[in-house]
Amino acid sequence: MEKFEEALRVMESLGAIIVDNVPFSEWNSSVSKLPIWKPALRVDAIDNMEHFLTGFETNPHGLHKFSDVMKYTAEAPEEGNDQWGMTEWEANENALQASGRDTAQYRESTELRLRMSGQVKELLDRENCDIIAAPWWTDTTAPVAGCPQVSVPLPAYPDGRAVKRLAKGLITTGPNIPTGIIFVGRRWDDATVIGAAHSFEKSTQHCRSYKPTVGTQIDLPLNHLKSEA
Repeated sequence: MEKFEEALRVMESLGAIIVDNVPFSEWNSSVSKLPIWKPALRVDAIDNMEHFLTGFETNPHGLHKFSDVMKYTAEAPEEGNDQWGMTEWEANENALQASGRDTAQYRESTELRLRMSGQVKELLDRENCDIIAAPWWTDTTAPVAGCPQVSVPLPAYPDGRAVKRLAKGLITTGPNIPTGIIFVGRRWDDATVIGAAHSFEKSTQHCRSYKPTVGTQIDLPLNHLKSEA
């Protein structure tokens, strides 16, 4: 939080008016722990992926269904399934079986997520603000609301920071692991969010203080996507 507070002071120096510690009227982290929070997300994720797969002009592996993607991921060595697993995808399949679109659980989950989707706009309108700034680990409901959200680097964790890992070995906290600040705005107001994020990053240049230790040399075949003009 210290680095986040420093970031707020930088924004003040750039002319921003900061309204501190403003809560959402209804949303908080405990909502995302409710049993009905994820069923709609998981069921819809399957439909969304299958719709996404229809956008390719060529489909060399014949991936058309969610189950096709899971099968390919399990069998293709380059996908690293033995190391990373498919826990979330398996949970999606289980949710579809238990909470299909015709169930009360799915409808309740959808209603809750739709209600929470108005929280970003409600807060910004109530406080007469343009954007929400929050630490990188904050769930702002932006994905649920379809609101623009941009993450900008803050200083990385310093040398000597204790390493914390997820169950599969991914490091979440440790030396040279980036921290960040997120900017969130109203739906369709991408320009304001991008402008604020750009101004902050240009002024701080924290991204220059550390470099990735792992990179990729693989280019995604974007030319295989259909145009939706």
